[in-house]
Amino acid sequence: MKKFGFVLCISLILANFALAFDLGGIINKNKDKIWGKIGERTSGITGVCYNPSDTSIDSLDPCDQLSQINTNVCSFAPDLPGFNKKNRSVGLDGLRQFCKAKDREFEDVTSTTAENTAGNVWDEVNGDFQDKNMPNGQKYSEYLKVWDINQALKKDGDKPNLVRDYVLNRREAELGVLMSYHASASSKGKNINQIKVDDIKAPANLYSYKKGVFELASSNSMNLKDTSPSNIGSAISLQLLNTTDDEAQDISQNHLQKMKNSFNNAKANEIGLALELAKKPDDITIPTQEYINILRSDKKIQAIAQIRKQQLREAQIISEINAKWDKREILARLVADKEVIMAQQFDEEEAKNKINSIVNSVQ
Repeated sequence: MKKFGFVLCISLILANFALAFDLGGIINKNKDKIWGKIGERTSGITGVCYNPSDTSIDSLDPCDQLSQINTNVCSFAPDLPGFNKKNRSVGLDGLRQFCKAKDREFEDVTSTTAENTAGNVWDEVNGDFQDKNMPNGQKYSEYLKVWDINQALKKDGDKPNLVRDYVLNRREAELGVLMSYHASASSKGKNINQIKVDDIKAPANLYSYKKGVFELASSNSMNLKDTSPSNIGSAISLQLLNTTDDEAQDISQNHLQKMKNSFNNAKANEIGLALELAKKPDDITIPTQEYINILRSDKKIQAIAQIRKQQLREAQIISEINAKWDKREILARLVADKEVIMAQQFDEEEAKNKINSIVNSVQ
């Protein structure tokens, strides 16, 4: 901590001098190994202005990649007499819970974790959804196309059609349940017009009900724990034991890249839960122009107003959650930089001499 505080003081002194003087030439002359590393480790510019070029982990199903991104950080800790060392992969517990949720049946409320995540991972760079796989085996884009009003209203002779009945009778809550069921592993991507009442199951008993509640809460807690600054700092610190200064930055950045799926999944799941809890009884479940087209003329403008109100509310919720998770990611980068600095072989006396030299040269 003392070392980090001293580095921070150096940074603040240089920043104050930079405001008063043109230090371009001076800094260039003094840009040796120590100062170069301090600037590189503390600026944070790579996290602000660049995305990692290696996106192989992010572009594939994170569950398929879980074994490859596994890091037993405890293996870096020294052996201590009288203690047994844990086999612990810090930062991936929430991701493991998400992968388990993909295979859960609809009646298990933890299945919503996978549904929420697949449907709410937004790619800021490309301005579109990351087309994740839904638990039912469909891509998210394919799932949305299936839930088209024209598809929902199709008739197959006199066969009963639950989706059609719910759409025409504006039974929005029930229609939402059918959409959630169809996204789950239980439906296996069946035709939405073939969904029956008996397909939709509640928890088998009170124990299953309570177990689902606590498992979902545990999964959410793990997401927060995995992405906490202290957890990330500890994981990086352990990996930096007995490394050189040149290796430290790469190790730190690699760990942050491995954590990217954990951040994305945790944020997407929170968005999904918040949107579901914020729903109102008069919300339109399939808010599209195709839906407007089937309404009476005197109902159309009212429905469009409702759709726009829904969009505004959902955008506000998402922006607030995005802001929260942006702060967590910034903190993660700062903590990673701090751990790299702390791991460096820092010559305090030499650093003091450099400060005095710079101060004297501008007087």
